[in-house]
Amino acid sequence: MSTIKNCKNCIWFDQCHEDEACDSYEPASLEEQEAMDAAEYKKDLRERHELYQEQIAEQDE
Repeated sequence: MSTIKNCKNCIWFDQCHEDEACDSYEPASLEEQEAMDAAEYKKDLRERHELYQEQIAEQDE
């Protein structure tokens, strides 16, 4: 399942005039929300891992 915000899947689609997903985007399905949450969590873990690796490399110098 794609985790890219798609305005047609937003619950406000019929009331919104934006061309792209906005900050108020709310998915119409629980599955899409769970996929977005999982993607955000994985991104956060990856960023923390990269930061940790940089700190370890710095310490080893």
